[in-house]
Amino acid sequence: MNLQQLKVFVLAVELQKLYLVAQKLEVTQPTVTFHLNKLQEDIGVSLFHTKSYHVIKLTEAGKAFYHYASQINALSLEAESLMDMHRGTGAGKLQWSSLNISARYSDNY
Repeated sequence: MNLQQLKVFVLAVELQKLYLVAQKLEVTQPTVTFHLNKLQEDIGVSLFHTKSYHVIKLTEAGKAFYHYASQINALSLEAESLMDMHRGTGAGKLQWSSLNISARYSDNY
């Protein structure tokens, strides 16, 4: 399991259409399907009720996993933004759940 797979999973649940996930991530739809299949293979649990992904319907395990995957995804984005600030860009995004808020880093704190 890796962060890209978690990101694809979270977006698939939230957007409900794989072509929308592909558009958002600027990848092909088969790439999205590959990540979802690989994630399920890696964790050894079916997250979806169907293999076709025409309808995104989570299993009970998928619902429980989504809770953690969305938190991990949000923390990953927050950490990325923090590292952007430390690389000297001086500005970054503060990520709170699914909200994007622009922020500036100040050395005064």
